[in-house]
Amino acid sequence: MGMAAISTSEQVQRDNLPFDIDTSAAVISNDPAKIYEEYRYLRKECPLIHTSQYGGYWLLTRYDDVKRAAMDSETYISSVRAVVPSDPRGIRRPPLNFDAPAHTPFRTALERTVKPARLRRLREPLQKHAEAELAPLIARGRGDISAEFAANFVARMESEWLNLEPDVAPKLAVTAASWLNAWRMQDGETVTTNSQKMYQIAQELLADRRIHPRDPEEDPASSLLLERDAEGHPLKEEHLIGCLRQSLVVGVVAPPILIGSICNHLSKDKELQNRLREDESLIPAAIEEFLRLYSPYRGFARTTSKEVCLHGKTIHPKEPITLCYTAANRDPEVFENPDDFILHRENIASHMGFGRGRHRCAGMPLARLALDIVLRVILRSTMDFEVDGHKQGAQPQLTPSGVASSASSSVHPFQPPAGNVAIHNVAPQVSQAMHASVVSASDHEGNNHDVASSSLLWPDSEELFQSLMSADGMTWDQSMPGLIPSAYQPQDVQSAGLSSTADGDELALAEDGQRAVQTINGILTNTNRTLRMTSQTFYGLSMHWAQYCGMYDLVPYRQTLPQTHDSIETKMHAWRSWAARETQLRTLLGLCIIDGVVSQFSGNLVNTWSATNSLPLSADEDAFAAETVDEWIEVMVSRGYNTGSGPDRFSDLYHSLVPDGTHMGPVYCLPGLLNIRILLEILASLTNDFERLNKGSQAQVAQKLGAVKALVTLRSHLAQSTTLSAADKTIGLLRWHAVCLDLVHIFGGKKREEPSRIDPNAWTQGLRARKCLLHAMEIHKIASEIPLGIIHDTCLPGALFAAATTFSSFALPGLSKVLVPPSVDWSMVILQGLDDTGQGTTSSTADVSKDTLAFLTNNVNPQSPGWIAQNLVYELSAIRILLHSLSQHWGVTREMEEVVGAWEARCS
Repeated sequence: MGMAAISTSEQVQRDNLPFDIDTSAAVISNDPAKIYEEYRYLRKECPLIHTSQYGGYWLLTRYDDVKRAAMDSETYISSVRAVVPSDPRGIRRPPLNFDAPAHTPFRTALERTVKPARLRRLREPLQKHAEAELAPLIARGRGDISAEFAANFVARMESEWLNLEPDVAPKLAVTAASWLNAWRMQDGETVTTNSQKMYQIAQELLADRRIHPRDPEEDPASSLLLERDAEGHPLKEEHLIGCLRQSLVVGVVAPPILIGSICNHLSKDKELQNRLREDESLIPAAIEEFLRLYSPYRGFARTTSKEVCLHGKTIHPKEPITLCYTAANRDPEVFENPDDFILHRENIASHMGFGRGRHRCAGMPLARLALDIVLRVILRSTMDFEVDGHKQGAQPQLTPSGVASSASSSVHPFQPPAGNVAIHNVAPQVSQAMHASVVSASDHEGNNHDVASSSLLWPDSEELFQSLMSADGMTWDQSMPGLIPSAYQPQDVQSAGLSSTADGDELALAEDGQRAVQTINGILTNTNRTLRMTSQTFYGLSMHWAQYCGMYDLVPYRQTLPQTHDSIETKMHAWRSWAARETQLRTLLGLCIIDGVVSQFSGNLVNTWSATNSLPLSADEDAFAAETVDEWIEVMVSRGYNTGSGPDRFSDLYHSLVPDGTHMGPVYCLPGLLNIRILLEILASLTNDFERLNKGSQAQVAQKLGAVKALVTLRSHLAQSTTLSAADKTIGLLRWHAVCLDLVHIFGGKKREEPSRIDPNAWTQGLRARKCLLHAMEIHKIASEIPLGIIHDTCLPGALFAAATTFSSFALPGLSKVLVPPSVDWSMVILQGLDDTGQGTTSSTADVSKDTLAFLTNNVNPQSPGWIAQNLVYELSAIRILLHSLSQHWGVTREMEEVVGAWEARCS
């Protein structure tokens, strides 16, 4: 900025003056040494402080505070202010300036294209670009490693990622390099000119993809066009263009800064430079430490959605607060010797070089890949290099014309301290050597640097589940081939015709998913308690593995069906590709069902529903079971495949049940039991814990009521369906009642607050208890009549145990006999007492509704005709016998039987 910044903390200590944040190096300086010194003082003395610079904002500098704010996206929001200083034009580009749920489709679309499995295709072309951009510097023995090499390289990287046409890529490279250099030199006019060019690139790219869409798993623009907002509408044009332009800006700013900082560090630490050159397997670990030490952005901003009291100060809504990631990354309370480079630092995964929470850098895997390639190319191309001159750039600022658009995507980026780099002793025949190395690395699955990199990145358990529950969960930078041994695969797992001739990537994903599911097959079936508990411990890894492999990035299948008269090669290729994709999809749906089972036993919420919600529906069972390709084509045609009728994804299926969240929608003919089961798991996650969320915001209450009413509509379909077999209908209804039972009262380990000391006798007379009892009766009735061929279903043990628990809660206080109505209005059972609309409650005059209401309100007339007397101790005994008969199929039911037997003994 041209202001001479001194270390305010040093002046305070020397002259005994009050600390002035407005003149502190932490706010006005570009000198990293002075900034870090001020951060040390602020962390210790003023962890939360307000400055009047840039219109006024708060600085948060301690690691724990920064992480807590970054993870709490409900309190610390980005939609009001995400950067300091902000763009004076008020432009709000997604996803950075959006909050959930508005930002979710943008994040989902971008992250779909940067999964490790998708980025493998970029390694070789990016390596060639890095070699080509470094060649001129090598030829003359010196050059600006940040502005000359890195800026051009990252522009090429963006071109490859966005799949720009060959004639557009050089234009972007020149535009991005000019934009970045002008941004560094505070040349507002040049910044504006080149910013408009990038907008034009984004606009033309989006227009082309509307006409010529590409694979959405590898093309960001095509991926964005698939997404819908929270109301199911297409994303707005200006937001799509803004998102692409935002991606261009962020992608060309941060990497050159970090590359310059890395080269500057290595030029001073020759031992480390030589060590990395001699052993490239250390490079991924080194990159993580470089990210911690030299985070390119000082931080990003938030505002609070409510008043927040922190460190004795109050932050008011709309007051910007910067999360200083650079200060947090050097917090000595978290990182020992924080200013030192320590290779293989034990807690390096805790660094926040890419941020945290919902707004963690979406391009993190691509950035890590680019840094890995750049560092390898530089080290392989040289015998030594060092900084030949120190170039300290000025901090970008907003000019009177108000066009320094860099401010719209960053907060105080550090200028790379390395300017010109002198390159000595260029390694001979470097191009051939690098090419040979790339081939070697790609031909061997278990190359060391991949495994070493992956071992650094496992998050703590809290964030692991956050990543699974969030639609914009973190992605991983490298693959981990060979890390987990292959599990036994029974022959009948593979679909007919799926041999090595199928598409490699699709089959690999399907096989990874099969192995993931098989790692948890002992959750319920094993009779050994230790093995079952071990399986439960590791089942989350299966879901995380599937997410890591990019398996959740599926879109509705829209390939053209082959005709029966086509060649056998054409038909078989289409069949095998479809079957591999369907196997992958069903693997993910199986994980969701298992997650629902574990959720029911543990009392915790389902972790996979948000990811599963965006998956496409599974295909017709007859199509999946087809034994010949012609049979498959015939079934697909007869089922109206690709006609566009009906929902494509589970989220669409949910909205078809409750279009606006307030009125029950028409019953839709759901395609198959598997889709019904998944929809039930999604609804279970939305409706479980309703009692607590009912005390939350009005939006939360509306969302939960919408999900509850969707359950009512779904049961109507199950009861009236003519497309489901009797066995499928039985399983669907059994799981439906188990979900509704958990809606009323949670059976499991989830902590809850009771309003007062529980009175068992009074509880049995209440509405909640009587709802439970009706569901428990129906579960027992269905389970008693279930065909032997489907007793393997995963929902059966948990549902029976929940019903037994309900019976014991009545019988233990002494209420062993009850009168129940001859038939039940299940809509009334679900909705009674949950809202104030009266819908499905007292409005009906039918006898079934009157009887149901009388039972729920404990207003039963003993002389009522048709009512049935039930002995709950007998019901408890019957369930114990049923659990015993299931023990040869479900190991866990042996322990359930023991518990139910103990309850029965106390009630007798």
